[in-house]
Amino acid sequence: MRTRTPPVLLALALGLLSSGALARTLVVHPGESIQDAVDEAEPGDTVKVLPGVYTGTAVDPCVVQVSQSGLTLLGSPDAVIDAAGHTFGVCVGERGPIEPEGCPAVTVHGFRFEGFTVRDAGFTGVFLIGVDGFELLGSRYLDNDEYGPFPVCSAHGRIVGNFASGHDDAAIYVGDDDAVVVEDNFVTDSTIGVEIENSENAI
Repeated sequence: MRTRTPPVLLALALGLLSSGALARTLVVHPGESIQDAVDEAEPGDTVKVLPGVYTGTAVDPCVVQVSQSGLTLLGSPDAVIDAAGHTFGVCVGERGPIEPEGCPAVTVHGFRFEGFTVRDAGFTGVFLIGVDGFELLGSRYLDNDEYGPFPVCSAHGRIVGNFASGHDDAAIYVGDDDAVVVEDNFVTDSTIGVEIENSENAI
């Protein structure tokens, strides 16, 4: 006797298959724009950046701005985001002031950043605000003026296996966050190594 798959489970399975099938890998070559690939990407996509030095447009405070959910940026130590002349290397979420009444709403669900070198930002190497579910993995943060990775008003994140050096404040900063794990990083030559404040459930 054959059993029938319940319609709800079948629909769920088909939905998962179709979403996986639609995920793409967009490859960025030296001389091309990471931002152009990010703008083209949709939730679930991976932007793979090949070795090279990447800069942004002079008018934007961020070399790369990510506003959509479910995006992966994948590089290597030789994929360098040179943020000289910019405030930030990579921005995730909707930038804006943190009001006295508290953090802004979450606008990005899911973000992964892995394997890059981010250097010489005027403030922060990678800045996240209003991001729920993030991973900052295996990257190098070099000589950004104040901070390397800097998640704020974000939750359910992992900062793992990074190297950060040459920061005037904290090499790794976690503030006003919930459930962030900071693990197996190497930090040096900064005023503070790892700073976690105004946060809950941090490890």
